[in-house]
Amino acid sequence: MLHWVSNPADMEAAFPKDSPEREVVRNIPSVWEETIVLPPSAIGECAAFARRSGNQWYIALMNGDGRERTVSIPLNFLDKNTAYQASIIRDLAEKNDGWSVETRKVTSGNTLSFTMRIKGGGIVRMVPSGTRHPAP
Repeated sequence: MLHWVSNPADMEAAFPKDSPEREVVRNIPSVWEETIVLPPSAIGECAAFARRSGNQWYIALMNGDGRERTVSIPLNFLDKNTAYQASIIRDLAEKNDGWSVETRKVTSGNTLSFTMRIKGGGIVRMVPSGTRHPAP
């Protein structure tokens, strides 16, 4: 998906044992059935893509620019009849090497907003929550 750490010691420091962010990173698959380049992507500026493995979706964002960037990601690629439990890892504005973790339900009608630090990014893991939504 994206490069997070260089060695096991960095992994332990970046993602402490039993932390929600470690769980997200540990579950990133190595095989994908689908990859979608998302609208805010621009060569040399921002990489944003969604990848699906089975019924789980991941979003990866990377700010390649020399400035802070805010992007909105519409989730319209998700199954319209399914609700997902999303684990969202975002840059912390006040700490250069930190992030926040948020968990919430999302559907294909939602949009996620990310403010990324210079050379920062974000990641989202979306797992079906078992809640079905009727198609409009």
